[in-house]
Amino acid sequence: MPLLPIFLLRTFAAIISVSWHVPDEIWQSSEIAHYIVFGYGYKTWEWRDNAEIRSYIHPTLFLLFAILGFSLIGHKEHRFILPLLPVFLLFGGQGLALWRSNKLKKMFLFVYVLLNFLAFTYLSLIHQSGSTHVMYPYLRQGLSPPANSTVLFLMPCHSTPYQSYLHRPDVNLRFLTCEPGIGVVDEAEEFYSNPPKWLTENNNKPAEIIILFNRLAVELNKYLVELSYDLQQRIFHSHFGSGRIGEEIWVYRSPIH
Repeated sequence: MPLLPIFLLRTFAAIISVSWHVPDEIWQSSEIAHYIVFGYGYKTWEWRDNAEIRSYIHPTLFLLFAILGFSLIGHKEHRFILPLLPVFLLFGGQGLALWRSNKLKKMFLFVYVLLNFLAFTYLSLIHQSGSTHVMYPYLRQGLSPPANSTVLFLMPCHSTPYQSYLHRPDVNLRFLTCEPGIGVVDEAEEFYSNPPKWLTENNNKPAEIIILFNRLAVELNKYLVELSYDLQQRIFHSHFGSGRIGEEIWVYRSPIH
């Protein structure tokens, strides 16, 4: 029987439904389950050593589709690929087991652990760390209680944590919102379309502290100086800025308060 029609049929079936003809039958077929548990039984031709197409095609196919899909979207987060990691590790472990040289295995594992440790350290402690450092220790320790201060964050949504890092109920925090709505422009997009205009219309009771990324500060610096705000602190955020996310977080403070 030609393999191409079977492959196309199973691919189509796997995408639209989960049923008896989807190639994940290793968890649905009583015959295969019996073979795994008791070590004997009848395996159809798809499972035999010379034609085990069910063992690899299904997970590989969906891994490729998922990677392609995640690569095309504009908004990317590491948590999107977390559900795929078990399958990646399955393929990686199988490939590692096929290596015959123990020396190569040990060398690979050493490099793998080292690179992951370096990546973990950099991404956890350095990369985009300014969003937490501006809350603690800067704001938490820099504002004398009771502060009764208002802090305005002119940043993309969810750029900084909230009271989980600050622990200062006497400080009023104001963020740009981005609640979804049909046919409605959220506050963050409205702000970025014309920052000076938005500030003029929405900062009637001026905030004591305004916090923003350096890329936006270049555009608003003159406007903030006219409102008597002084650049008080520049906090490192990332070596690699992108879009609205800058390399530094700039803190402006009004001496009037």
